[in-house]
Amino acid sequence: MVIDSEYRKELIDWIGKVEFICPFSVTLSMKEHRSWEFNRNFRHFCNRLNQSYLQNRYRRYNERLTIIPTMEGGVNLIRPHVHCIIDNPFIDGEKEFIKCIKESWTKTMFGQQKVQIDRMRSLNWLSYIMKFRSKKHFKDSVDWTNFHINKN
Repeated sequence: MVIDSEYRKELIDWIGKVEFICPFSVTLSMKEHRSWEFNRNFRHFCNRLNQSYLQNRYRRYNERLTIIPTMEGGVNLIRPHVHCIIDNPFIDGEKEFIKCIKESWTKTMFGQQKVQIDRMRSLNWLSYIMKFRSKKHFKDSVDWTNFHINKN
């Protein structure tokens, strides 16, 4: 059995090798939910975001954004929220990208208005989203159902 700290280190090392184009650190606040609803809600967000930002590339060629989501909260009075890395493949489209993230999230059933989006300047964000604190079960905190890495 792999200890959580070893699993965390392996995840950080593996994801740290991803070649991002223009990554953003994103925090999305959620209304209360049940865990199975989280996956459906976040999948809905990913579909909306891919559709609104990639448009024909998503529909015709099944291209998707690189999205690395982790779930936090639901313990110690911490509101459920999602931390993620979302890579913008178009360096010049920063304002449109941020707008699409906000609109896509608030149109989901559990999405709240509180959204934090910043350019990811270092891999410190990866270490932060992979922390143990405020996660019910660390190994279940990465949303593998909606996890997607584009191979460059």
